[in-house]
Amino acid sequence: MALPCSGQIAMSQINTELNRSASATISLDAAENGDYGAINQNSASRPNASNPAAMSEWHCYNHNAAACNAPVITGSDRTSTSAILYIQYANCDIMEVFYSSNGGQTWTQEGNVGCVSTKYVYNLAPSTTYLFRVRIRCASSGQYSAYSSIRSVTTCPGSDTFVTSGCEGCDYFEIYNDGTCGTYRVNYPNHPTCGCDGEVGGFE
Repeated sequence: MALPCSGQIAMSQINTELNRSASATISLDAAENGDYGAINQNSASRPNASNPAAMSEWHCYNHNAAACNAPVITGSDRTSTSAILYIQYANCDIMEVFYSSNGGQTWTQEGNVGCVSTKYVYNLAPSTTYLFRVRIRCASSGQYSAYSSIRSVTTCPGSDTFVTSGCEGCDYFEIYNDGTCGTYRVNYPNHPTCGCDGEVGGFE
């Protein structure tokens, strides 16, 4: 429970927030210096030790604010134009995903800031290595976490790009990328390219 963010604050409220008896003797200066318990640095709003001490410094202070831990990218997947990140997090209010295609020299923020465990990043270039990092804003404190460890993802070759061709007996074939790091094959039976005398067949 946090102290009110506006209006008057009583010494008894500060005592209660610091997990002390509401009627305990208290010095505002000593409280700000942490003499009754260290000031929780996880609280987005908190008093400081500078004098003069002021009651207004205690507005919105949350003595039990949870730490804002960095999220973890546990895995990833890819297509030719997108990356999929699997993310573990807790205490999230906003999630920010950043990516770089130049080894981390510059970063671009992905547009959606919702907290999700599966994050899709679209409109990427095929056959390109991207670096990803994630941070969150913690709901309990309003503070931002540190960034996650960086995850490298190389997108698949572009869909329908040519890979190779050849003959199997009289059948000519071509292989193309399918955009999901796999391939598909087009067959041309009884093809003259393969030294056969028949008419060119359809493809399958």
